[in-house]
Amino acid sequence: MKRVLVVEDHYALRRLFSRFLTREKCRVELAANDQEANEIIQNNEFDVAFIDVELGQGRDGFQLAERFRLLKPDMRIIMMSARSEYGSRSVSKFDGFMLKPFTLDEISFHVFR
Repeated sequence: MKRVLVVEDHYALRRLFSRFLTREKCRVELAANDQEANEIIQNNEFDVAFIDVELGQGRDGFQLAERFRLLKPDMRIIMMSARSEYGSRSVSKFDGFMLKPFTLDEISFHVFR
């Protein structure tokens, strides 16, 4: 069973990830911001984390991802944004990038590859 963390400030996207990945037999944890994500990751292991670049209220998803990389070096980190300019930075530092809006197939690719 794949273990997935989703850090996304928009409720509808968190819900989409949860419903889809639960149906695909994954264990899913959801965080609305970096503070929730930091609490969740302390006591859990994940195969992959999807992290929104812009977490609202000026919070930076890249900073969170960098902390996660230090804490969990084997966890794949996929950055997400509606702004394509974040793509090259995401791919050079992490394991992938998804441009919003994305498809369920893109989520599956990153979880089950």
